[in-house]
Amino acid sequence: MSERGWKHNGLYRKYRIAKADDSPLDPGARYFPLRYDGTDPNAELALQVYAASVRAYNPKLADDLLAALKNPAEAPEP
Repeated sequence: MSERGWKHNGLYRKYRIAKADDSPLDPGARYFPLRYDGTDPNAELALQVYAASVRAYNPKLADDLLAALKNPAEAPEP
């Protein structure tokens, strides 16, 4: 499969997901990682929308996401 990224490929398995604390993943869960370092403007928009959505009940997460968008190099590593 070509590695041309978000502009050309459909949904396919590109990453392996693991929890940072090594606890098991829910086998029925689905994840969609986003690269928000400026490479994919759609990912940036998705994080902005997510931050707005969670702000009412988790303002710290909303603020952290928006700060990460402003300076991805300072955000926690995956």
